[in-house]
Amino acid sequence: MDKKSILLLIFTIASFVFMVIFFKKGEGVADSLIQKELYSSLGGLFLGLFAVFLLAFISLLARKRVWKVLAIIALIIFSFATLQEMRYVLLLSDDKKLYEQGEFETFVGTPDEVKYDHKNEYLFELHFGDQSFNVHHLKISRSFYKEELEGKQLEIQYLPNSKLPVSLEHGDGFGVSFGTEAFGTEGRVPCSKAGTGGCSRV
Repeated sequence: MDKKSILLLIFTIASFVFMVIFFKKGEGVADSLIQKELYSSLGGLFLGLFAVFLLAFISLLARKRVWKVLAIIALIIFSFATLQEMRYVLLLSDDKKLYEQGEFETFVGTPDEVKYDHKNEYLFELHFGDQSFNVHHLKISRSFYKEELEGKQLEIQYLPNSKLPVSLEHGDGFGVSFGTEAFGTEGRVPCSKAGTGGCSRV
C-alpha cells in the first residue's frame, strides 16, 4: 500500500474507535438529555467519517472500474449525511447552555401524522403540517400514545437551534419528558407562560 492508503486506513480505524467511545458514553448518560444527545450525535458523526474513510480506502484499492464508481457514489452519499450530522452536533452545542438554563421554545398543535420505530413499539416522529419533531428519545410507548395523547392538542417544549424536544404534554395533565415515563402538569411551563422561548400554535 502507498502512503495515501495507509493514511486512510489509520483515519478509518481512528474514526471507528471514536465512534464506539461516543456511543458508549451516550448510553451511559441518564440524567442529561443534551449530553446524551451530543455524545450519540458525535458517535453518529464518527460513524459517518468511518464510512467515508473506508469507502475512500476501498476506491483507492479497487482494481475494477465498476467497484471504484460504486465506492465513489457511496462516498458522496455518506459525505452528505456526515455533513448533516456535523451540522446537528454544532446546533446541539449551541443549545447546551440554553438547556442548562431551561430556555425552551414551545409548540402547540394536534399531530396530522405519527410514525413509530422499526419495532412499532415507540413513537418516532410527530408531524404537524410542515413542522415535525423527532421524539424517539422520549420513549413514548405506542400504548401510552394511543391511550393518553392520540387526537389531542399537544404542547412540545424544544431546544430552539436543534429543534430537539425536551418534553411533551397535553392539557389533561399527562405528558412525558426525558428520563421519565409520565408526569402530571405540576411544575411544567404552559404555553401561555413560555417566557423568552416564545410559543407557536397551529
